[in-house]
Amino acid sequence: KFCSTAPCESMSASPKDVPSQRAPNERSGSAGGDERGGGSGGSVRDAPEHPHDEDGAAQRQKRQCLPLEKCWRVQLEEHFAAVGQHLEAQLTFGRLDLARTALRELRFRGAAAGVRVGAFERLDAAMSADVGSLGSDAVAGLVAATEPRRADRLTCLGDYCMLFRHEALADELYRAALEADSSCWLAQLGLAKVLAASVAAPAAEKAVASALEAALRCASLLVASCERGRRDEGAAASSDGMEHAIWERRVSQCFQLIDDLLSLSRPAARSENGPCASDSILDILAASAPLFLDTPAAVAIEGIAQKCLAPAPWLPQPLEDIDAALAPFPVYLYALLLNSQTFCHPILERHVARWRAHVSAVLRGMLVEGRRHSRHALDNAAVLACHLSFVGFCVPCCHHDGGEAPAGGGRDVEKLRCAQQQAWSDQQALGSKPSGHLRLCAWLLEALYEAPIEPPPPELHHELTSTEVGHSLEQQYGIAESRSSCDDLESLMPSAARRDDATVTPCRAFYDSVVYPPWHRTVECAGVLPATVQERLLQLFPWRRATTAEPTTRRAQVLVAGCGSGHQVAVELRTYADCDFVALDCSARSVAAARRKLRSVLGIADFARVRFVVGDILELDDGSDVVGPGFDLVICCGVLHHLAKPAEGLSKLAGVLAPGGMVQLATYSRISVGSWCEVVKGFMRSAPSVKHLYDEAGEPRRVPTREEVRAFRREVLALDAGDEVRDLLVHFREFFTFAGILDLLFHPLETAFTLPELVDGPVRSAGLRPVGVFFPDVNADFNEDLAARRAFRERFGDESDPLMLDVARWHALEEDDPDLFGRMHCLFLEKQPEEGGMHSVGGSSATHENGTTLIDTRHHAVSL
Repeated sequence: KFCSTAPCESMSASPKDVPSQRAPNERSGSAGGDERGGGSGGSVRDAPEHPHDEDGAAQRQKRQCLPLEKCWRVQLEEHFAAVGQHLEAQLTFGRLDLARTALRELRFRGAAAGVRVGAFERLDAAMSADVGSLGSDAVAGLVAATEPRRADRLTCLGDYCMLFRHEALADELYRAALEADSSCWLAQLGLAKVLAASVAAPAAEKAVASALEAALRCASLLVASCERGRRDEGAAASSDGMEHAIWERRVSQCFQLIDDLLSLSRPAARSENGPCASDSILDILAASAPLFLDTPAAVAIEGIAQKCLAPAPWLPQPLEDIDAALAPFPVYLYALLLNSQTFCHPILERHVARWRAHVSAVLRGMLVEGRRHSRHALDNAAVLACHLSFVGFCVPCCHHDGGEAPAGGGRDVEKLRCAQQQAWSDQQALGSKPSGHLRLCAWLLEALYEAPIEPPPPELHHELTSTEVGHSLEQQYGIAESRSSCDDLESLMPSAARRDDATVTPCRAFYDSVVYPPWHRTVECAGVLPATVQERLLQLFPWRRATTAEPTTRRAQVLVAGCGSGHQVAVELRTYADCDFVALDCSARSVAAARRKLRSVLGIADFARVRFVVGDILELDDGSDVVGPGFDLVICCGVLHHLAKPAEGLSKLAGVLAPGGMVQLATYSRISVGSWCEVVKGFMRSAPSVKHLYDEAGEPRRVPTREEVRAFRREVLALDAGDEVRDLLVHFREFFTFAGILDLLFHPLETAFTLPELVDGPVRSAGLRPVGVFFPDVNADFNEDLAARRAFRERFGDESDPLMLDVARWHALEEDDPDLFGRMHCLFLEKQPEEGGMHSVGGSSATHENGTTLIDTRHHAVSL
């Protein structure tokens, strides 16, 4: 049987800890390839049969009556159920979360590829014996050489070995899969992971170069596969979208691996003669950007692009040599400007300002002086207008190019409009009407600096070469909804959506003026696969099985409290399946923007799962039709600290929980925010661009305008490299968008907490208690998560607090390291048990019904 050993301090499931799955005195019933994919050979001894429960004889008798196809699938399910229990006994927190997700993927892909349970059992035996190599005969015994889907099956088996971190066996299986099918990109990805696992330090240049070369080869195979129209080759069609979710997860892993390895090997990448020549990286970027920016791999592709494009003397055409007025942008730049935040970067943003100067000069000449029509200049201007609209026109004007308008903001745009009207009046006086391309030139010239008053002209698609650019412009400018267009939105209660001054809170007024956060077509949720709410919560907190009620036939309900622009809703839709969402926000403009955005990026079925509601958290009533029978999960991330009464708001959220429901909460950390905020605010109170926004006491008077934000950003970016304020601000992605910088630095209402203040204050007064301390992003912060938990164990041990819920201890660690949690404390909360009810969480570990001691897990990837 799988052993029920205590969780390792290192949180790794070592292969040598995986014993045989059959009692030692039992023998295999077949010596070679049986219907379960058998066959032994080489150094692998016959793997014992899967363990049975107490009535194992009855189960075997029942299994003999099943059709062969159903029989091996049942055995496979039983095997993976046992592996899942083993993982729960060995791993904790983030590593358990990702391991359980990988196990779900393996179960799906293994069944689709027809891998029999005997093959997995033989690998269990080999890992238990710590075998270093299977040998060719054993590999042939696992999957016959004549098997048409041999590469798929061997890749699944290699992934199974990597689940237990047995790189030697995985390497052998991946190489055998590539011998069977050299175009199998999943096998190439696995091989790249094996090579990356051997990178012990950044100084290991050869290991980094080998791993990067393998990862780039995987990306190349993936691009070729997509260009042929084959996404997840060999996977069975799945009505619940699992196949597509797995494909997206693996694509994200591929590009995340490349991004991580590039961080270690940039000096090698600069060398033209290195094993990973820079032109191959650029080729991969150019080919992958148009294909994968609509997947969760977008963030990794942005990272790769910033590493390749920023200080890049090796480029065949450095960005400095690109003149937007003379030639069309390369295709990959079109994709990066339209669908990513690559140019939200202090170096790359300068190119955007310079290109805007180029095309604005051309457009002025076409409009006022009657110069010859330049279609590529129109295309480039349209792409830049899309990007500039996304960042809220906060890119400062550049002064070194005479074609750029000065930093006059709206005043200069008004001058442009007057010039347009004069030019058109002159044409009408001569008896002619302005041509279509002149109307588009005038509109684009305005859209490069401010949001145009009018929607895009009807000549948009006729004059532009790229249909995608035209559609992007229409989405950015043509469907803008004002407050008066939100009358059809549902209201939580009549007073919640009124624009009466007496009911408009500072938070509502702020988000009525700006929609936050800006995002493109995808979200950063690559580490998990969709699961039901109950499955997901039990995967995160397996010790709650003993106290969780039996599943009901009622469809699960999830509340996103403070949905903003819809980004958080999109994240949770990728995480939770077979449930419905209520997207709640106090701002009608934000709800309208969220609904419009999600309608454009989601499928019909997913969009139908969301109900959009305008209302205030403080006005939630458990008797309203919005709440219904209650919510199984309430998600409130980055919202509670903006309420005038955070404790009351959390009490309202606790009051709408269904029995057994949980709250996922994230609030600003006083220690983390305080480590940088006072330095920045001190600079702002004396900065010429924004000091007039503060009163004598240093309190803000109002929110800045776009012109003031542009002036402030220009002032910050003009500081010397290495300046404390500059280095602090360019670290934040929010600094590069208008909505982001307002939320980061100019929000009118914020309350930060230390962990003890949060738990002893709002959490306790709401009748809640923490069941898990987690980190915002299991993918981006995986190493930080492990480092933080190891530091907790090293300092305090885990005998008295195995669930790591002692907030005083976490507080002590955060005081030593203010960046421990990033900007947010992230907690899972449940209602306090009644007397004689649920078991206590704080001081002891929970025990699974099979006697295995389990440790609390952490939450999944969620973008904040």
